Amino acid sequence: MSTAPATDRVPPLYRSRSLLNQWRDVRTTVVSSPSALRVAHSAELDLTGFQHVAASNLVQARLRDTRRVVALGSGTTIDAAMFAAHSAGLPVLVIPTVLSTDAPFSTVTATRDHGTVVYHETGAADAVLLDDRVLLASDWHLHHNGLGDLLAIESAGHDWQRRHPGKQAGIAAAARALVDTATDEPEAWIHPSSPRLELLAELLATKVHLGLLAGHPGFEEGTEHYLAYFLEPYLVSPAWHGELLFACLLVSAHLQEWPVERYDCVSALAARLPQIRSPRSLVSADKMRELLPRFPDYCRRHSTDNTIACDQEPTQARIRAAVADWERGW
Repeated sequence: MSTAPATDRVPPLYRSRSLLNQWRDVRTTVVSSPSALRVAHSAELDLTGFQHVAASNLVQARLRDTRRVVALGSGTTIDAAMFAAHSAGLPVLVIPTVLSTDAPFSTVTATRDHGTVVYHETGAADAVLLDDRVLLASDWHLHHNGLGDLLAIESAGHDWQRRHPGKQAGIAAAARALVDTATDEPEAWIHPSSPRLELLAELLATKVHLGLLAGHPGFEEGTEHYLAYFLEPYLVSPAWHGELLFACLLVSAHLQEWPVERYDCVSALAARLPQIRSPRSLVSADKMRELLPRFPDYCRRHSTDNTIACDQEPTQARIRAAVADWERGW
């Protein structure tokens, strides 16, 4: 297994637990969290024969006496494990317990720094084990957060096309097709389903692949992500990245003036996911009314390069409409 970053591909995907046996060694470290270990135990995933360290203790642990890393958990744990393994020059196997973001398939990892997110080119994982029993052992609604991360390409695509009209039209069309596929049968996402897990994994991996083909993150990240990062310090309580993105799409739709049919297809899906918290439960409408006029300055200060907010200030009418939808929800 190569430890060199491979930033031009998504990682190979496996579905058989026999892959884990190939990594089983006392010098292989499993990086996880208490919740991830509970899911693995519930799914009868055998984690004997490994070293173990909590993702929250990685800085202190420094992966001593480690030859390989297994990242077990959601996006935050995967990012932490990938960054630490890359820094130490170690190969990584990712076992997601929930498909809440595209982190298992990504070639970059994210860290928070001074009020924004910094990305690090770590390359793809050496392998990803998509174990249905593990993924189905997690609360089903947590996978809905992965849909929020996927649907961000609707907003990011509007930003890109506004700033670069006509460029990379084929990739833009492919990105829209991913949204159309995810929103085609909204009711199919309500109940646990192996075929839906397989589809979600395919969509998230393809999203990453399109970004690699484009050579930039413009089809994956735009106004909606930057707004989410801007709002994180003001959250009433901790939120999953995906549910915050679902809320931020409401604001993007107004700032970017989405066509009605594009808004309707995203809205129809969001409305059928009752476990996704309402935007006003994340940040109050009054706070949003105060914060939105400051959002363009945040984008300029952090040199975000794929958002309409850097090009035009939101009008009072758009702010009022966006806040009204924020309060009403999907």
